Amino acid sequence: MFLWLLLNNPLMLIYGEAGTGKLHLLADIFNGFLDHVNKKLSKAGRFRYEESINLVKLSIQKIASKMAEEHTYSLLHKDALVVVNSGIKEYCNQNSNEYKNFLDALIKENILKSGGCQENPLTGTRQDHIII
Repeated sequence: MFLWLLLNNPLMLIYGEAGTGKLHLLADIFNGFLDHVNKKLSKAGRFRYEESINLVKLSIQKIASKMAEEHTYSLLHKDALVVVNSGIKEYCNQNSNEYKNFLDALIKENILKSGGCQENPLTGTRQDHIII
């Protein structure tokens, strides 16, 4: 069960819950990937921010906190957008030549996944979800 949870919820790797051995190596690989994407997004022509701030990890931590607060495995796209934008607005230029916004960049760089549309049982409307 733990391995399934770990492989299906990469946030476990960020917080170092992986332990030692092979899982520790997996955590290093995942963190290296996050650092690579952070470096890419911090460049001019993208979001122009100080790479050392690591807005990729900051954004994931903010989304994870919101998901834990709401006891859910996904967020509505609009809620995830608010969480990410509020977490990064003081650190970076939110305009990019390649992406619509920072959340869009995290999805296109395969950090987050758009979970597709799910129907809201109360309103009957379909809403896009974001999954970590």
